[in-house]
Amino acid sequence: MRVISVLNNKGGVSKTTTCLNLAKGLSDKGKKVLLIDLDSQGNTSRFFFPEFYTASGIKDFNLLTVKGKNSIERLKELENYFRKSVGNIKDVNDVLLESPEVIYECIKTTAYENLNILPSIGGRLINTNEELTRRKNSNEKASVFDRKLKMAIRVVRKHYDYIIIDNAPAFNNITINALLCSDEIIIPLKPAGMYEMDGFITTAITVLEFNQIYGLNLKMHLLITMVHRGNRPDYIRFIEQMRSIFSDADEGIDVYNTTIGYQDSPASSSTMTSSFIIDDRKKKIGEDFYNLVQEVMGDAS
Repeated sequence: MRVISVLNNKGGVSKTTTCLNLAKGLSDKGKKVLLIDLDSQGNTSRFFFPEFYTASGIKDFNLLTVKGKNSIERLKELENYFRKSVGNIKDVNDVLLESPEVIYECIKTTAYENLNILPSIGGRLINTNEELTRRKNSNEKASVFDRKLKMAIRVVRKHYDYIIIDNAPAFNNITINALLCSDEIIIPLKPAGMYEMDGFITTAITVLEFNQIYGLNLKMHLLITMVHRGNRPDYIRFIEQMRSIFSDADEGIDVYNTTIGYQDSPASSSTMTSSFIIDDRKKKIGEDFYNLVQEVMGDAS
């Protein structure tokens, strides 16, 4: 089983899109895949279960009576209303806070063969991160709270060939949990703005330092995403330059041969319509994701 984290401290680099299409492509190849959503925005979970993110309905909401005397009390009532609309659904937050075996209750099947998800429902991950901090600060065996996800994955590892983790653009207790159970990291990078490069550099240095601190050997792969098509020599030179920089470095960062194109229509509409880009191979970006799956499967060394 391979555990792959998709990570970048910069948002807006197609991290979730990469997770979704990589997972779908691997499952289409007959691989048993578990997607784990560790991003508090929950976009990966929303893709499969939009009903988890829809309150009872605008008509019901418009009939809601709020009785609190001040803004805090009224906000709490709104929070309770929307929490109840979701229901008491166990998710990745319970895995991070309870015993490893609870993962069986938290994994959800999807409409797609070979593809399950450990979702994040209702934006609770921010509170979960704070709770993990509190527990670590008050417990002599603090390191156990960094390995909650790893212990849970051990419970179900025989059921899966691949686990793909969608991480938030942050580094916190939940990210530590993801890295400690991962075998490798995919860092999506959009060429070639200052903020995008800063996100990549910060992420890569963090992983390298993490390897040193924990005695790990997490492999890093750089995936160039959102590449505009057409005659754009600057983009081509940027990709070649990145490959040249890391081709012979110690603790090298592998640069995938596959690049992911940028097309407004499929990239922006796929999440809204819960459709996979990789399923439409007639579009170049769909072919790009198919090639990525092939390259990932061939990189089992």
